[in-house]
Amino acid sequence: IGASKVDELNKITAGANYGWPTCEGPCDNTGFTNPVKTWPTSSATPSGLTYYKNSLYMASLKGGTYKLNTSGAGGKLYTSLGRTRDEVAGPNNVLWVITPSGIYNADGA
Repeated sequence: IGASKVDELNKITAGANYGWPTCEGPCDNTGFTNPVKTWPTSSATPSGLTYYKNSLYMASLKGGTYKLNTSGAGGKLYTSLGRTRDEVAGPNNVLWVITPSGIYNADGA
């Protein structure tokens, strides 16, 4: 998670150095592992992440949820729910989206 410029999606690997606080976002230092994807803090501000049915679902305090593949490709969805806090893969094979105003079945969002 970034401080002021960008927020990051990182693929965590044992022993890797992601550069914080020296680098925020991609860095030219070969000793650091660059993020898979970054967003300006003005547009995303990730707040939760879950892996569900071969995709990553990232909650955003700036509104909506992002559906991404593990390479970071994808886009925003569920924007009508406003700020999202988290997503949870339920035992009933449903993705639940958690917002400040309630919990929603993602299939019905």
